[in-house]
Amino acid sequence: MARGTKRFFGIIAIIIFLLMIVGVVVRNSYTGFKNIKELSKVKNINEFRMSCGDIDEELLNSNVKTIDDVANKSDLIVKVKISDEKIIEDADIKTKVKVEKIIKSDGRNIKKGDDIYIYEMINLSMVDDSIMTNAKYNYLDTGKEYYLCLNSLKTIKGYKKSEEEKKTYMYSTNYYSVYSASKEQKVVKLSKKKIYNVEYKYRDLKDQVILTSDKNVVDDYNKMSESFAQKYMD
Repeated sequence: MARGTKRFFGIIAIIIFLLMIVGVVVRNSYTGFKNIKELSKVKNINEFRMSCGDIDEELLNSNVKTIDDVANKSDLIVKVKISDEKIIEDADIKTKVKVEKIIKSDGRNIKKGDDIYIYEMINLSMVDDSIMTNAKYNYLDTGKEYYLCLNSLKTIKGYKKSEEEKKTYMYSTNYYSVYSASKEQKVVKLSKKKIYNVEYKYRDLKDQVILTSDKNVVDDYNKMSESFAQKYMD
């Protein structure tokens, strides 16, 4: 083999080796969570910086303006209690919840006391001292009660759902499907600048049901939460 060819392959080998080192360093700087229990063990989590999703995109069911619109878009509306069985997946959290009240049924014979699963539209990971999420919703607190507007999982034609998948749901809209049973659900408009600069601390956002800097969305949500409470809550 010619000296030039050997030198070329030698340089390639060095580059590959350096890339492998960089990959190991990056991987070790990132901590993924398998479940909420792991997340709860992190020290000083309230002081962590939190980057939340506020991407400009067409909203799912963007024509939703009233709680009746949300109800019409939903297969199932239920009051639930959140369990500590929360599995963090790539882009969602799969959460087991207990049904306490059924407001609208999807005809699957779900009854009070049954366990169902929901995919929360949030992902959580930790990089250095930051919690990163692309969420529009905050995650649901273990032990608390919420009213949820849900749709069954969509699958391709011919796909046969497992028994668990038959009891698994997703939010029916991007912002208007979760309401705290405690009625402490007023949300505030977040600062786009603070979101961009990752200035929010976890303690600033943990009590927010939805996360957005869109004033129209915040106003609509607060109006809908009042309507939902009057129409459906105990």
